[in-house]
Amino acid sequence: IIGRRNHDSIGGWSYFPTVKEIVADIDDLGQIMQFFIKTGKEDLIHDHCLNAIRIAIEDRVNKEGGIETWIIPNYKLNELQKKQDYFNKSKWGKGPDVEVVANFAYALQLFSPLEYSEVIKNAVEYIISNQKDNGSWESRWYFGSFYGTYVCLRLISEVNAKNCHVKEIVADFLQKSQNPVGSYGIEGEYILSTVFAIFCMNILDLPDFKYLKQKAKEFLLASQMEDGGWIAEHFIKPKMQEPYSSRTLTTAYVLKALLI
Repeated sequence: IIGRRNHDSIGGWSYFPTVKEIVADIDDLGQIMQFFIKTGKEDLIHDHCLNAIRIAIEDRVNKEGGIETWIIPNYKLNELQKKQDYFNKSKWGKGPDVEVVANFAYALQLFSPLEYSEVIKNAVEYIISNQKDNGSWESRWYFGSFYGTYVCLRLISEVNAKNCHVKEIVADFLQKSQNPVGSYGIEGEYILSTVFAIFCMNILDLPDFKYLKQKAKEFLLASQMEDGGWIAEHFIKPKMQEPYSSRTLTTAYVLKALLI
């Protein structure tokens, strides 16, 4: 992972390291920070992540508290960064993207909640302001309504456990959106949507969810293939390329959901 870090003045990681027009992003940065923390390698954040974090929170935060997805300075751009900024504006979209903000702010909360308290607080306010009326959050980069809902709920629960109103709306969304067979989501999204719905129910930990969670797990077990894995279901929806899916990723997520 360290070897795949961008070798430029920003550092950080990008979705496609070989495509130089794509700059580093806070979604990859947040995910890798979480990996370092959960594997007891927090020192690697100090060694490899601080400059990208600094640029993101100094140059890419908007007045509502959202943090733009792409990590690029606001001034004194070199020629490559000018090209990257052009593609951000014309091809990929600049953000901020609510599920990406939630993932990055969650990593900051795990890493150093006091140092980044203001950034995290503003990010939470931005996320709450973008919650849909039905209780969910819509992702820009991921399929379905349940990944975004999960990462937003995870952050809010981590930093503000007393925000009952937001959690009540999410709980109502989960109770109303389960399909008769126990799944969540729409055609082509059932397995991963069900996984992330289970993650949400696990965070909320309400007695009413015991039956819903059991039905969801029964659906996942019934969807298992003969070789023991699960199908590759669409997960990431890049704007300019084919959707990303992976049997390994789907199977790993399902196993995690079945174990909680």
